[in-house]
Amino acid sequence: MGGNPPVHGDHQAQGNDGLGHLPEAQLLFQTEQSIHSTQGVRTHRQTLFILRYIDRVDLRMDIEAMLNKVELANRFTRAVAVGSPREFIFALQEDQQVAEACNRLIKNAIICWNYLYLETRPRAADPETHAEMMKTVKAHSPQSWAHINMLGEYDFSDKTLADSFGILPLITSP
Repeated sequence: MGGNPPVHGDHQAQGNDGLGHLPEAQLLFQTEQSIHSTQGVRTHRQTLFILRYIDRVDLRMDIEAMLNKVELANRFTRAVAVGSPREFIFALQEDQQVAEACNRLIKNAIICWNYLYLETRPRAADPETHAEMMKTVKAHSPQSWAHINMLGEYDFSDKTLADSFGILPLITSP
């Protein structure tokens, strides 16, 4: 055989198609090895994280605080939504998107109101009360809704929309 090029059948016996490509079985084997290697790295990282989680109190507290914030956001969403927020009451996707945008707008308006209140209220307080209020503000989230009547009827007439915070309307240029 010496210097003669192998025939087509010999290429397959050698494990390639003559163009340097590996047969499918060998490619699958290498892919599987790569996946196992990646899973091993992932498992190693997960194990290290679990050991850090067990060892470090501050990490556990940070994770717990974050989970509490997520749960608060979920409860806030349920409070704003009329009915069950997990059920789709609209058949069309466009209607669902409008409902979701309205819910988001209501939540953002409540949070904005809370920030405005939390900004102005401590300013009007005496220094001792101000310091105590700031500690309370730092310990709580602006995602609070207990002071909002979610099932009430709201009047947005010009008379009731009088600016109680002194926020001037936007000036539009002529």
